[in-house]
Amino acid sequence: MATLFESLVLLFLPRHCYEQFFLQFDFFHVECWKMFISRALGYGVILGSTGVKLPQMIKIYNAGSVGGLSLTSFLLELMAVTCTMTYNIANHYPFSTWGESFFVSLQCAVLVVMYFYYTNNKLCAAMSLPIYVFITYLLGSGITPMAVLINLQATTIPVMTFSKSFQVWANYKNGNTGQLSAITTFLNLAGTLARIFTTLQEVNDALILFSFIISSTLNGTLAFQIVYYWNVKVPDESKDK
Repeated sequence: MATLFESLVLLFLPRHCYEQFFLQFDFFHVECWKMFISRALGYGVILGSTGVKLPQMIKIYNAGSVGGLSLTSFLLELMAVTCTMTYNIANHYPFSTWGESFFVSLQCAVLVVMYFYYTNNKLCAAMSLPIYVFITYLLGSGITPMAVLINLQATTIPVMTFSKSFQVWANYKNGNTGQLSAITTFLNLAGTLARIFTTLQEVNDALILFSFIISSTLNGTLAFQIVYYWNVKVPDESKDK
């Protein structure tokens, strides 16, 4: 039982904090409490990420449309989150600091497939997922040199900026947020804000920190647009066909 307890605690605390709390009985160690909060937030973000895009998928499915959504935004977000995932894997960073990128990347890939499907591009819908799996394998299997992964991670900052900016511009141009999911958007915002804290606590990597700061700013902008355009009705595209 003690071994099981220790294993569970070590999911949320590094070894030295486990010893600080349960061997030295120092329960007022500030840095260890920060680490505990960081790990708890990290696993919370990962848990939330397992379905973060599901509301968006459901909204597209129910509407039978991707109206108001940007394919460029989907593709750039998929690229950014995949680069982040493979970069973290290569650096052996704790899963609690990046695990959501795995689940989000899968969901982003499904959204790309859905976009092609609902715009009657069935060939791209069929081929996009196998191509994505192959590219991800190349990046995450150790075949790709670390120098390349570092450069790819650096590109996620402008990529994510363009990704979200395309959606922000589409919302502004349309005067509404189309089929953009409020739940997904606000979960994205909460997740990136939490990641700023966990990165500061556990990962000494300026590239990752800056990318989360940019993501939080852009997710905040999208959240503001959802609130601003809340009462604007989305045009029914089926009437124009």
